[in-house]
Amino acid sequence: MIKRLIFDVDNVVIPWKDEYKNVIDKTLDELGIIKKNLNNETIRNAQLEWESKITKYDKQDLLEYINKSLNANLTMKFIDLWQVNLAECVSKDFPKSYYETFKYLSSKYELVALTNWFAETQSERLKTANIYQYFKMVYGGENVAKPNKESFIQAVGNNKPEECAMIGDDLEIDILGAKKAGIKNLVWKDIHNKKEEYIGLLEGVTVVKEIEELKNIF
Repeated sequence: MIKRLIFDVDNVVIPWKDEYKNVIDKTLDELGIIKKNLNNETIRNAQLEWESKITKYDKQDLLEYINKSLNANLTMKFIDLWQVNLAECVSKDFPKSYYETFKYLSSKYELVALTNWFAETQSERLKTANIYQYFKMVYGGENVAKPNKESFIQAVGNNKPEECAMIGDDLEIDILGAKKAGIKNLVWKDIHNKKEEYIGLLEGVTVVKEIEELKNIF
């Protein structure tokens, strides 16, 4: 029997929009930082490079990596304001069915979020979206990041892996990572129409396009 649903955040609980990428430039502008090599693209690329090398998320480590990669001298004030601005990167026009889905699921199961970003920032984004109240816990990448097995085990909590379900949009990181941790109830949100491309990896995986479809699954 399923007791807990584990959700990835970005592109699953909160749809990501391209304009959210502009938050780095917004942060630099607010701090009055004008350097030719510091912008959305360069800092974002440094962030992604850093993420490919680490197993847990640490703000100081991220800051030092960005500064070293870009020969910059950003301070923690930049990281903190970046996170504040990211907390506002949430659509304010979700349909009624979106809220009804989380209300329905939370009436039957424990809902938790498992994200590779910082838990505090993602919690604030859930609050901005007005759905934080449906989640019992938000697990961030500060302890261990997906797809490491330990990341999913922490999200399982006091339950058995087979008593949980994982809902994510990244097939390798969210779904196959959860599978290796013993979670057998797997739901992949195919936001990029990759189902045919990944068909060989989808045995035992339920595929959805919209979050509202979960009401028909659980």
